[in-house]
Amino acid sequence: MSRAVPGLMELLKDEKPGPMAIMIGRSIARCTTRQGELKDMLALLLTKGKSIHHLAADILLETSLDTSRILIELLEDRNPDFVKVGLVAMWGQAVPEVMPALDRLVGAEHQDVRAEAVKLYLSASPALQDETILRLMQDSDPEVRAEVVQALGSKHAAGSIPLLRKALRDEDWGVRYNSAESLGKLGEPGFEALCQAAVEGTGAEREIAMQQIESTMQHSGTDHKAVDQMIAHNKKRLLYDRYFGPVRGNRITSKKRTGVAAVGGDYTA
Repeated sequence: MSRAVPGLMELLKDEKPGPMAIMIGRSIARCTTRQGELKDMLALLLTKGKSIHHLAADILLETSLDTSRILIELLEDRNPDFVKVGLVAMWGQAVPEVMPALDRLVGAEHQDVRAEAVKLYLSASPALQDETILRLMQDSDPEVRAEVVQALGSKHAAGSIPLLRKALRDEDWGVRYNSAESLGKLGEPGFEALCQAAVEGTGAEREIAMQQIESTMQHSGTDHKAVDQMIAHNKKRLLYDRYFGPVRGNRITSKKRTGVAAVGGDYTA
């Protein structure tokens, strides 16, 4: 089957963008026994469309060659298109050997490569390093910052509450929204941080905090199937009443908080 690869490569070179080019690329990936031919196929395939990286990654994973070696080579290539294919191909793949390359790409110069690497890093790392999180939260790309604050909530990193509270004031709406959602996932400390932002904050910070508070109360108040869920809801209700007082019609009357314990964490360094 490998003898068919040169002819298939010529076909792919002359083929117009479309389903047939994808089929030829897939055939090459299945037939080749040489890593160099696989990269040559990818180089040709990437000329067949601007948004073909996900398809190229799927085709790449159909090879019988050692996937880890190929991914490492792609992630270390100077061609950002190869890097993107490698990053997409890594989703769902347990390849410890490529993690050093992934760590480097978190600081890549190309914005779209950096954003994709950050998403993968955040999903693949069971424990997030404080210095890495702080660096990523200062990234100029709002997509990166939004991914970071979303991951902090998904990983239930209660120590990140001060950082999430600060992100409620980010200039980008997506960052503010993800930060508020993450705080909503962090139990009572996260909910209290939202309450503090709604009472003490102004403008966009107060608005997004109030939206999340109302959403949290509405959602948690509709499902009390388990005792622990009921207890959690009641605790949030007490916090809600403590910060905002009685509800009069559709108007929430704020009241000054007294003696509220501070919430904190280890991301303030």
